[in-house]
Amino acid sequence: MFARSELLMLTASLAVLAGCATTDQGTRTVGERPQELNSTEASLWYRMDEAEENLRSSGRVIDDPALTGYVDALVCRIAGEFCPDVRVYVVNNPGFNAMMAPNGMMVINSGLLLRAESEDELGFVIGHELVHYLENHALEQHAAARNANITAAVVGSVLSIGVAAATGGVPGQGYSGSGASIATALAYGGAYAYSRERESEADRMGLQLASAAGLDPKAGPKIWNDLLNELEASDDNRRAARANRGGMFRTHPVIQARIEALEEEAASMQGEPADSIAFRAAVAPFINDWLDAEIALRDYGSTLQLIERRIAAGGHEGVFLAAKARVLGMRDDEGDFDHALETYEAAAAYADMPAQAYRDLGELNRRAGRPAEAAEAFTTYLQRVPDARDALLVERYIQTLMGESE
Repeated sequence: MFARSELLMLTASLAVLAGCATTDQGTRTVGERPQELNSTEASLWYRMDEAEENLRSSGRVIDDPALTGYVDALVCRIAGEFCPDVRVYVVNNPGFNAMMAPNGMMVINSGLLLRAESEDELGFVIGHELVHYLENHALEQHAAARNANITAAVVGSVLSIGVAAATGGVPGQGYSGSGASIATALAYGGAYAYSRERESEADRMGLQLASAAGLDPKAGPKIWNDLLNELEASDDNRRAARANRGGMFRTHPVIQARIEALEEEAASMQGEPADSIAFRAAVAPFINDWLDAEIALRDYGSTLQLIERRIAAGGHEGVFLAAKARVLGMRDDEGDFDHALETYEAAAAYADMPAQAYRDLGELNRRAGRPAEAAEAFTTYLQRVPDARDALLVERYIQTLMGESE
């Protein structure tokens, strides 16, 4: 019969098996593909090939030669000799994310491009994902998860007996489920701790790759610090809590800890901020649509923090100011109406203020009892979009408002 202390020691010892089993896949070589077609590696690899084919036909990939050409060139600059092995897809997804599959498929979310202020910041994330690829992290994590399944079964069998013995019960009569549950938690905890280690490695080595490509290493900690500020400003307090809470099942290091580690690493590297003119030109045609997707999430605190940061950084001012005004109008807290009106008027000073924003400005002026200003904004809207679907309605607004202003 196991004593309770012995049971706990046995549990801890067996759980370590999940992290100790060999999962090292080594470093990738150029042009590498699995040779043993029946191997677990090949199975995962070819599932990714199928996923890539599905992604191509999903309608979510942004097929713009200027944007994809720019991103491809940056990836190749960082990937070096592995450039021919990597295929990049920019997809419409508002989340701050990118991923790299073991078959060479790299996916970059529009939400990441919206948040990145510079080529340096985008380059760091690309470097991070390339490390996952070059170091075979996905294959190693797959092996770790497989080991976790095996370990969970072994530990569960022992614990079903141990729990029953320690409590005076009979194995298989109400206790095996408890033992299996504990075993699964411990086994997967070991596997996901392994993943946290790989995330830290990807941060460190990704920073080195970006720096070697001539990018500013300080961009690495900065982009994560910006994301942390965004999470902390969220209207959903659980978002920030989830991002910063440690625990057995976290697959990424706690954000503040990873920022500090990146700052320490970057301090030992050389690099100056890159000229981001090409970056801004590549993303410019899409910023307004990406903001639409972000605003549709209705997390006003987080979105306003993002927009305010981008306004302060400079570039695309008319687009970001108009987006800020729209968020304020949607939130409609005390003072938001007047603030939104002022922000739309500030946005109008920039040539890149979106056409739809003039319609919104006209509506706010109409509601504020300013017919002349409303008519002017509506007129500008129709000049910018003469074939607008609501053109007849807006023309009636203008006629009515001009009559009121006389």
